[in-house]
Amino acid sequence: MYTIQWLVRAYMRIAEIKDYPEYKISDTGVVYNKKGVELKGWLWRHHKRLRKRVTLFYYKNGIRYRKVVSVARLVALAFIPNLENKPDVNHMDGDTTNDNYKNLEWVTKKENNIHALELGLIEYHNHIIIKHKKTGQIKKFNSIMACKRFLGLKRTCNIYKAIQEKNHTVKGYYINKKGL
Repeated sequence: MYTIQWLVRAYMRIAEIKDYPEYKISDTGVVYNKKGVELKGWLWRHHKRLRKRVTLFYYKNGIRYRKVVSVARLVALAFIPNLENKPDVNHMDGDTTNDNYKNLEWVTKKENNIHALELGLIEYHNHIIIKHKKTGQIKKFNSIMACKRFLGLKRTCNIYKAIQEKNHTVKGYYINKKGL
């Protein structure tokens, strides 16, 4: 009779962690030492979000060092090719405790922030809201640059002026930074 834990391990891929040959990691985010014992990491709260971390020890020139690393980053390094050399790891479902390799992808900081905004994981406080003077149509933008592109402007100075002066319009739109 097999235990559930043994069956789960049978279906996981396990790889050696680059730069840490004393450790291995599974494709689901479980870290093992050289004896095959599962390491107990911890959840770390960063900007109101939980992140899984683990402490790894290594030797360099006979000196023992300790490093706290992200489990998601270790999984990505071991199982996801980084062909475009992107610096960050993104959780596609937005759950930072789900470190399965199928849920991770390499991204730039900008891509990661856009993804977080789209999922509602972070709130952008500089919304620009425009209201058409005649039709009353309202549109919301996450940045002044996005608003500028929508209005077809070459510079943002007209938008800043409209925000500062009440009842000032740009191309037939009232512009407000906080809401109308």
